[in-house]
Amino acid sequence: MSDGSSYTDDTGPLLGGAILADVAYGDDGKIYCLARDGEVHVLHLNRRRRACRRMPPIEVGPLPKLPIGADTFPPPYDIISQFTDAKNLVLCDGVLYQIWRRPSGAGSDTVDAPPGAASPRIHVFEGAVFVLRYDPGNWPNSPACWTVAEGKDLRGNAVFIGMNDAAAVPAGVEGLSDNSVYYWDGPRGGDYEAVIYNMTTGSSVRWPAASTGGVSSPVWYFLPAVESRRVEAETTDVETTSVQEAASPDHDEGEHDAHRLRKTMNLLDRDVDVVLAMRY
Repeated sequence: MSDGSSYTDDTGPLLGGAILADVAYGDDGKIYCLARDGEVHVLHLNRRRRACRRMPPIEVGPLPKLPIGADTFPPPYDIISQFTDAKNLVLCDGVLYQIWRRPSGAGSDTVDAPPGAASPRIHVFEGAVFVLRYDPGNWPNSPACWTVAEGKDLRGNAVFIGMNDAAAVPAGVEGLSDNSVYYWDGPRGGDYEAVIYNMTTGSSVRWPAASTGGVSSPVWYFLPAVESRRVEAETTDVETTSVQEAASPDHDEGEHDAHRLRKTMNLLDRDVDVVLAMRY
């Protein structure tokens, strides 16, 4: 979703005029909204029940457990956040991560460090990738509520980011590298190429599995690697369950959506094949 487009017209009244970079969908009707400056806003979608008809449909608030007076990012990432145009938000096993990139074609940048910094200058190189984890429990031992994620901090997940929602694939899937970030990169105005960033080595390389050339639409698709008959049977079961529940006059729409989502996620939680969107 971090393509430089401004969604201010739709989200400005809710987010105080912030430019939306990405979103992540959590539990209990929460939507985590990442702004271009790295600030995260939480949209609470309230379910309108008969006893609470006056409750507003949407409420906006800060991240949960956000310490009062804590900095958002540790130095020098408070400066780096201003020079990483591509930003994504992802949930891995219930933990919130930000992934920042300096895309190819953006060039490198060097800025003066604030007084007291270990180095007089901060270098943000083209193609650099930064991963940060939301860790409010680390304050006040750490001056910021976001900490730098390193090594195996992605809990073995392989994270895919693109124009659609970010996705975390559990460890052990054949052909994928654990604790890595898969993303689309390319010169501005040109086609995109698939790149893998290894959290352990801190290096980015072109992904061999996507060596078919550039694509114009940086989107990942995930399909269940199961037999079509089993997919049809389970899909029919989902549809039948949905029809029966919808026929109940006392059925709660929110519970129906949550149940249908759980059924779908159970289907997709098996081994998955990653399919690249090749739209020329």
